[in-house]
Amino acid sequence: MDFPDPLTVQLFPATPGDTAFLGELFRQVRAPEFASLGLPAPALEQLLEMQWRAQRSGHAAQFPDADDAIVWAGDERAGRWLLHRGTDAIRVVDVALLQRFRKKGIGTRLLEQVCREGRERRVPVLLTVRFDNPAAHLYARAGFVQTASDGLNTSMEYSASGAAFESAGAAAEGRKDGSVTWGLGSRYFQTLVGKTLLAQSETGLSAPLLLQSVEALRVKGPGRGALRSNDSFALRFTGPLEPRLPDRITALVPEGEAALEVFLVAHGPLHGRMTYDATINRISE
Repeated sequence: MDFPDPLTVQLFPATPGDTAFLGELFRQVRAPEFASLGLPAPALEQLLEMQWRAQRSGHAAQFPDADDAIVWAGDERAGRWLLHRGTDAIRVVDVALLQRFRKKGIGTRLLEQVCREGRERRVPVLLTVRFDNPAAHLYARAGFVQTASDGLNTSMEYSASGAAFESAGAAAEGRKDGSVTWGLGSRYFQTLVGKTLLAQSETGLSAPLLLQSVEALRVKGPGRGALRSNDSFALRFTGPLEPRLPDRITALVPEGEAALEVFLVAHGPLHGRMTYDATINRISE
């Protein structure tokens, strides 16, 4: 995929020689997200390294056939463009640019190209973006509309046919037709009870976990006002005794769906199985 002037931008397949660049790109993009934790520099670097490994293993497991490309601007690596071309949809798995290459129209041109491909194939283009990522405005200008939100991540879709989608205020747990959508909501996890999810720890360990139950939690708001919404709940899992997953952020991968990150806690063996839980607090006043 080539781009015209004023900035010569090209996509070339990623190679093992690009690994160091991709790691540095990940750190530059994600470091501000963890700055508020106030961690010492060595601890922050360790956290970013674990997150980087978890992302790589997650992408490889979920999208093994994705096209992994390096964005070159002139003779410099500028970013990454990871695209999965499925039969029924095209998914932008990851797009990231170094700081000095942002706001130069590169992202816009990448999106224009993939949206054109979606129109030609008559399939939607899908992506997920964090709620606080400024890129969400770029996606909206390119014609993407919100289809779901879990309070942390927003799912967006570009219509290949121009058909209308539901409004940006659509709830994370359900659509207007009553169906339940992917996300960190209790209604979605209720559909997974009795099913096995692949759990991938930041440390590189993975194990199949059986979701036993979803239990509602009573949570008090931080202020005096009444809660506008409360969808706080605990997830109970069992899994094999080995490997024992550590108490860390873990990616849960439902079959055929994208990963959801939770903080998983191990509680020891019971009836020959290791038990885990994860608590999700989603409240607003």
